[in-house]
Amino acid sequence: MKKQIILGLIAASVTHGDTIVSVANATLPIEGYAIVDSSGKAITSAHANFWVGTFDPAFAANFKNLNTASEDQTVFDHFIPAGTPGHFLTNGFFNNSLSADLDGSLGEANTPLYVLVTYTPPEADLQVLVFDFKSEAFFPKQNDAEAGSIDLGVIEPSDIVFGNHIAVAVDPTTLPIPFQNNTSFENGITFDTNRDLLATNLVAIPLGDNNLNGIPNLIEAVLNNGDGQYLAPTLGVSLHETNTGIHKFATYTLTRSLQFAGTQVIVEQSSDLITWSEETVVITSSISNENGTVTEQYRSTIPDSELTQNYFRVKISQN
Repeated sequence: MKKQIILGLIAASVTHGDTIVSVANATLPIEGYAIVDSSGKAITSAHANFWVGTFDPAFAANFKNLNTASEDQTVFDHFIPAGTPGHFLTNGFFNNSLSADLDGSLGEANTPLYVLVTYTPPEADLQVLVFDFKSEAFFPKQNDAEAGSIDLGVIEPSDIVFGNHIAVAVDPTTLPIPFQNNTSFENGITFDTNRDLLATNLVAIPLGDNNLNGIPNLIEAVLNNGDGQYLAPTLGVSLHETNTGIHKFATYTLTRSLQFAGTQVIVEQSSDLITWSEETVVITSSISNENGTVTEQYRSTIPDSELTQNYFRVKISQN
């Protein structure tokens, strides 16, 4: 009798656990950065979520060139979530752990890890913040127990790669108790780099001074370095050739945003701080900084040798 030989193939089914990612924007209720809208009010928790995931490396490499005021939807569309979103605990604050990388593949590939915050208030466009945690910004390889974990700690403005990385003043009346009287929460994080002009209340009050630094909102928003920081104009002297020869002229150099088509920038000159004129000023150069701003140099039409005093000022208005 022939013996029957049975060849058996055993298939092992390997399951993966979750990678638990912990992240927060505050150590409750001690310190941290509330997430606020462009006027400094804590965002409403009902309209906010935070996510863990990744981006295609080529897209992520271009974050610094994206417009934080208009390309939020583009960033969200390119985001690859690694799990379901987490929710804010209360207005302005989240502190939670999320299950991500459910099959362990991202950890195996050492995939960059990002945290993305979304805010969609009623009848408004989506707003997005993206955080990258530098040396910890990779999904961890899952351990032998088929699970992985990473604690990213508390976010800082320096972790932001899309959004306003400069801490902004918070309206304390909009913070939940017990944060209202806690000086550790006077500064927060918001979405738009160019928040000052884009915020509804600042557009309505261009002569206001929300951050109390003595510079009107409108000027601070328009004269910026492309990264949300006000950049004061500078004075100088340079040689220029005219039809009467080469002369020294006082110069005035400023960097301004190109985002606001309805904004008019006028430079004026005076020799006595009483009479001001734009007729005695000409622009000598305008150079793109390739970040949504241009640096322009103006000069007086009156040679320096003919003046004992020379002053410039800039006027900015909205049409």
